Amino acid sequence: KVLESFIGNYSQIPPMFSAKKVAGKKLYEYARKNIMVKRDAVMLKIFSVSLNSFDTNIISFSVECSKGTYVRVLGKDIAEKLGTVGYLNSLTRTNVGDYTLKQSQSIESFEETWKSIIQKKN
Repeated sequence: KVLESFIGNYSQIPPMFSAKKVAGKKLYEYARKNIMVKRDAVMLKIFSVSLNSFDTNIISFSVECSKGTYVRVLGKDIAEKLGTVGYLNSLTRTNVGDYTLKQSQSIESFEETWKSIIQKKN
């Protein structure tokens, strides 16, 4: 029920360690100097969220969300709604737009392809 409560419009405050810009500077630049900056909430959309597994202290979930969603913050918000604290210890992006994880290639394969293209140009 807690996961389902996030489906739909979702207001989220960007984390300090993010590339979102405030006053022309990325938030992480402020964060690295221990400067806290007021951040406005951003309206996002959670299309679906489902429980993959649950163990005593570990929850695994999948989420389909709009661009700009900070899944680390979503994880924290889920923990808060459960009356506890939490953080993400793993994050796997399974698709971005029309690109899926299944279409991806290993770094080694990419490097091999890239090097063969460079060699052809030389």
